[in-house]
Amino acid sequence: MTQAPLSGTDFLGIDISGIDSVNSKLVGLYPAVADAGVENANDYLLHALKQSPPYTHVPWSRVGGFFTDRQRRYVFAMINQGFITPGQPNRSGMLNEGWRTYGDGKNQIVTNEVSYAPYVVGDSQTSMLNLSGWHLYTYTLQKNMTGIMTAFKQGVARAIVELGLG
Repeated sequence: MTQAPLSGTDFLGIDISGIDSVNSKLVGLYPAVADAGVENANDYLLHALKQSPPYTHVPWSRVGGFFTDRQRRYVFAMINQGFITPGQPNRSGMLNEGWRTYGDGKNQIVTNEVSYAPYVVGDSQTSMLNLSGWHLYTYTLQKNMTGIMTAFKQGVARAIVELGLG
């Protein structure tokens, strides 16, 4: 599994063929069959990554308060102007819809090019988002590994039948 920066930290990429348990299954498979398995596993992973946690209000005291007076003034100015509405969900759904697959077969990767994805579900995640229930993409990957492997095997089995190899 990899996080590959495109230009700085604005891109998340996951290549499941780099995971040992998947890679060991790819060895010796007919290429079209292996391709079908990877694509089916990526579809499963894509669905898992598009799930967002329910809204949870996290008070500033739990995060540790403001780090500077400038930050505090900025936040309260944004609240007064209506750009920040504490205690209410402010989600656009762009992060969930940003998950896509690129490529085909064994070369297919799962990506999210939404500019703030690394700060919400990537290695640069802020403590506030962690406290409010957002998990790192690596956690989601590990949590769904059984389902990913099952989807891989189903894709392989379907391809074997479709190609008349079994």
